Amino acid sequence: RPAVAGGRVIGRGDGSPPIRTLVAHIRPDNAASLALFGRAGFHAAGEGSVHGALCRVFERPVPRPAPRVVAIVQARLGSTRLPGKVLLPLGAYPVLGHVMRRVARAASVDRVVLATTTHPADDPLIDLADREGWSVVRGSVEDVLDRYMTAARAHDADLVVRITSDCPLIDPEVVDEVVAASLDEAWDFTANTIEPRTYPRGLDTEVISRTALARAWAE
Repeated sequence: RPAVAGGRVIGRGDGSPPIRTLVAHIRPDNAASLALFGRAGFHAAGEGSVHGALCRVFERPVPRPAPRVVAIVQARLGSTRLPGKVLLPLGAYPVLGHVMRRVARAASVDRVVLATTTHPADDPLIDLADREGWSVVRGSVEDVLDRYMTAARAHDADLVVRITSDCPLIDPEVVDEVVAASLDEAWDFTANTIEPRTYPRGLDTEVISRTALARAWAE
């Protein structure tokens, strides 16, 4: 049962469903408890009784925890038009290095994950990730959606930000704007790539809820 101590709500932490509303029944003459629950953000919700004793009822909604936002950068070395393009040098870093660093600057993103394949040809990406300390997940060679689902599960994502690895000028502020729109509207899918396009190519950002991603993966 949740309790309030020093104006701070203590959760139950036993794995049961999350608490949505806290309700307090306080005797009218219990000034100390009335003051304590007032400081804890409870508001009056009428009168009631407990074991026949008159009491005042106070309620406080429990805010849901902020969703965990995980950016997944998909990369492989099997490009046919420009083989190995994500490892080509661009200034001080390879192309992929710029992408990973810039996405990590997005304030809304909790974790950036490199998602690549289990094909041996992509081992150099793992070597780079190890050197740079990046989180990395390996998955299906052919099924990109399955690769995303694997990464989302591995890092407990509530929202997945899809970023391609050949966009070294990806803008962290644009990423934040797309994530904010997704959160504000609670959309399953949010993107700046929907036609007619208003953002230049290279700033492509797509956000999908874990629920919608799982549904698409299952179907």
